[in-house]
Amino acid sequence: MNFKKDDKVLKLVKYIGKNYDVQSQVKMQKILYFLSLDFYRKYNRFLFDNSFQAWIYGPVQPKAFSALKKHGFNFTSDFWIDVDEIGSVQLKEFVAMNINKYLKINLYDLSELSHKTTPWIEARKGLDYDQIALRWINKDEFRKYAKSNDYHQLQKLSF
Repeated sequence: MNFKKDDKVLKLVKYIGKNYDVQSQVKMQKILYFLSLDFYRKYNRFLFDNSFQAWIYGPVQPKAFSALKKHGFNFTSDFWIDVDEIGSVQLKEFVAMNINKYLKINLYDLSELSHKTTPWIEARKGLDYDQIALRWINKDEFRKYAKSNDYHQLQKLSF
């Protein structure tokens, strides 16, 4: 997988890892997913271009997964030092305003919450609960869900 130092998803992973001490692959993946939904709901555009896949334990952003698996959470390593910093004040403020609700939820509950989202459910249709598959979450489904009452209700019930 190609990694570019200016890739938005990698910049976001680095920023969250360094500034919010997220040191778990699963936690990072769920935070990326929910922040992406929140961002689309607020700004009507994607947080980054990279899509999510519907893995067994919830939505996963493959580029972030691969980078963290290969290079870990040591954000002072050569790889992560080479990844650009987030320059957007708006994005930093957005993360600061939205991330804490996800940080305070334990890993199991956050994963279960991601399993209640329509884009993940739709992408997993026809699969057994524990069946491995690399299905992409449909961007149109993601858009609709981010703007839906269902997502709004899930947010209200969970936080």
